Amino acid sequence: MPATPSDLLIEAERHLLASAFLDPIWLAAAKRDLETRHFAQPSHGIIWAAIVASTADGAAADEISVTAALTASGDLERVGGVAGLNAVTSTLYSPSPAVHRWQQTVLDAAKARAMHTALEGLAAKAASGVFTPEDLASEAARISALGAPERKKGDTGPTRFDFADLLAFDKDADPTAVIGNRYLCRGGSCLLVAQTGAGKSALTTQAAISWSLGQDFFGLRSRKGPLRSLILQSENDQGDVAESVQGTMAGLGIASSSETARIIGSRVAFYREAVRTGEEFGAMLRELVLANQSDLVFIDPLLGFAGIDINNQEQASHFLRHILQPVLTETGVVLFSIHHTTKPPKSAKDAPPQTVNDLSYLGAGSAELANWHRAVMVLTKDQIPEGQPEQPLYTLRLAKRGGRAGVKDPETGEYTTTIPLRHSRQQGVIRWERRGGDQTRQPDPLPIEQKPPAKAFSPPDLGQGSDSWL
Repeated sequence: MPATPSDLLIEAERHLLASAFLDPIWLAAAKRDLETRHFAQPSHGIIWAAIVASTADGAAADEISVTAALTASGDLERVGGVAGLNAVTSTLYSPSPAVHRWQQTVLDAAKARAMHTALEGLAAKAASGVFTPEDLASEAARISALGAPERKKGDTGPTRFDFADLLAFDKDADPTAVIGNRYLCRGGSCLLVAQTGAGKSALTTQAAISWSLGQDFFGLRSRKGPLRSLILQSENDQGDVAESVQGTMAGLGIASSSETARIIGSRVAFYREAVRTGEEFGAMLRELVLANQSDLVFIDPLLGFAGIDINNQEQASHFLRHILQPVLTETGVVLFSIHHTTKPPKSAKDAPPQTVNDLSYLGAGSAELANWHRAVMVLTKDQIPEGQPEQPLYTLRLAKRGGRAGVKDPETGEYTTTIPLRHSRQQGVIRWERRGGDQTRQPDPLPIEQKPPAKAFSPPDLGQGSDSWL
């Protein structure tokens, strides 16, 4: 007979059920993984089935709906009535980051029970003397497979491409293309590298809002029309994010009370997460992407969520390929990783020669970062001629796969991989603008010598820039 479930397991099941009423993001993902049979306590499995049934239309779980579902199925008394349900739902009073550990405890216990039952059956077959050693060995191998680690979400194993499909593929009609000429496709990734203080967070906010309206972002166009974005911050607080949102909206001429603003709010979701890293972050990322039905996700900064020694290639590969990639593969979301550059050289003579392709490796840490990401953007501050006042002039270079981005120079109409930008000229406004007219000049060919970014600037003929940048 199977062993009696431990008190620890029963408590884990109770906490999971209580979490369903408090954590709708976790519930949306858990309904695909947890089944009634996974619960050792029969009443817990019945409650879980009622939770799943009452939230089938995407509604949040609540006691009234679950009670109604239990009553309709005739199972209310089997769980101890309303009092029994209340005893479970009152286990927690707020969402808990331990919910993933409880879920894994329940799933592992269910797997162990399945193995216990199968082993009892194997023992009975062996004692009967009817089955051959080969039959028993085959059954033992099947049971052993029950204990093998399950594939990560999104890991479907090697995929063989049909040769005829490869010959018939139409790159201009690729349904997976999201941005540019297959610059970024579903499940793809882009590394955005810039110095601290340059304004990376504001740049990503502006990109997400522009794409949410189906507009191009400095020449980078959506192939899918309006896109839904998820932005995960680990450093900026609500005020920091609010400033960049308000600056972008003002630059686009969108009133905060308008219907357009409401639409943007429904398509761009901002979260702050300053605790989860590594595996826990990967699980949370998957849930948030699914819950928000995101086309794009920005993680800002990458190191805030990795929880690794970024210089260690083995650790970098594990985080990128075994934690992030399964999420991208399963959901099809496009990832933008916001990352810092290495410390700039003190002078030009200290910097090794670089080409545009070399810029892909300008980010701090292992080369695996540039190798794994499908595309790399590098935002560099332009050198200011000696004797000239400090100005907020930057260049965004599409260093990896830039030829596929489809960006055109607005003056010449020719394709380009460099986008000249600047901070807003309006004092106190956090926003990016494309340089044009008298502000357009050839960017420095390579970022050999860079000065620390100024927190405030006051060019006499251009006005003052923002005092702080995200």
